[in-house]
Amino acid sequence: MGLSIYMVMKQSNRKYIKEAVGVPTDINVVAKKLYDKIIEKLKTVNVGSGDSFTITIPNKNNELSFSGLKPKKYIVDFELGSYEGDASDDKGKLEGGLIHGMGFKKDTKLNKDFILISKDGNDVNLEIDYAQPESDTEYTGQKIIDALKQRENPSISSIAHELKHAFDSFKKPTERIETRSNYSNYVSTRTGIKPMDKFIHSLYFTNKIENLVRPVEVYTEMVEDGIVKKEDFIKYLLQHKIYKTLKYLRDYSLENLKTELKSYEPQIDEYFIKNFDDTIEPTLNTLTPEKKVDLFLNHFVELLSNRILNMRKNMVEPDPFNRFMGIVGKKGTDYLEKNTSDLQSMVDNPMKFYNNSISNMNKTSNKLMKKLSKLYSLLIGDRTIKVETYDPINFELDQLVRHKRSPKSNIQTEFKWKKK
Repeated sequence: MGLSIYMVMKQSNRKYIKEAVGVPTDINVVAKKLYDKIIEKLKTVNVGSGDSFTITIPNKNNELSFSGLKPKKYIVDFELGSYEGDASDDKGKLEGGLIHGMGFKKDTKLNKDFILISKDGNDVNLEIDYAQPESDTEYTGQKIIDALKQRENPSISSIAHELKHAFDSFKKPTERIETRSNYSNYVSTRTGIKPMDKFIHSLYFTNKIENLVRPVEVYTEMVEDGIVKKEDFIKYLLQHKIYKTLKYLRDYSLENLKTELKSYEPQIDEYFIKNFDDTIEPTLNTLTPEKKVDLFLNHFVELLSNRILNMRKNMVEPDPFNRFMGIVGKKGTDYLEKNTSDLQSMVDNPMKFYNNSISNMNKTSNKLMKKLSKLYSLLIGDRTIKVETYDPINFELDQLVRHKRSPKSNIQTEFKWKKK
């Protein structure tokens, strides 16, 4: 009589799949834990009367560590603001408290080669921006909790988004001045004219710094929403705001931007009068809508390039007094002369800047859409291999029965896909 022992070996390739689609292992789990701890801290925090406050969350027993990132603590800065009572977004009029942004902060220093190097220690510094109607002047921890819970899954997803920025900084602690100055101005530069502001936001949205975090954001929200089936995943992805935004940007064109701007002719007139003086108004009255749009597009490029240049100047000048006075030393000047050709090219040929930017936007969006579609592989689960160890009682008995059965391998494989 033979003795059979069955062993089940789990060969998990989930970690490698996650890395391939840009999702560090357990980042979504840590995001949820951190969200819960933020809620608990807010229950007892004294917000006070200022416009900001900070909470600290220790990483006890590495419960908030993931993929090699092991901070000692998380520092979460809350920035408090307000909005006008008649404010609205794409879903309608805004009401009550809301979380309108999150961020990841890091301190850097400039080395002799003018490369930004992260000098953060063992902490991760996050920021959460909260706002409520300007008629409500009392800020409380409970109001912020209510705002977070009102959109719980997107809030957890946004935390995961910022954790991925922290992870990327941990994995690659260096950054070029050009990359950072461009990115920061894509985030901060606005004109008050919706189509142009949407365009500059799109440059931020498809910037390579943000490209690295989109899969994490969608995956975390997907998991929190309980998406586990293929048919549910496809439907979910096609309706997700990030995917829909990428689809819009994949098909975006300069003609789209110009057409949208034409319907904002009064706002463009107001923009020029505000940024120049009343003497420009007679000139504006002689221009066709098409000419005004072209003039506005050209002016915006000058505005953006100057803002980026000023940031680069501030970054390369070590002396704080010189920075205050707008002075750049010889080393910084030499560096800028060699590394501002991109800005000069923008000013020399604005339409080339728009065409190149939009072309890159199209390609990046298409690439990210394909990457997001691979997130389904993370729902499949672990690969299970069944291994059979066959132990005959002795050689003679094994020989006696072996000819009566077909040859059988001592190792069998069986693939089962377990859902997470």
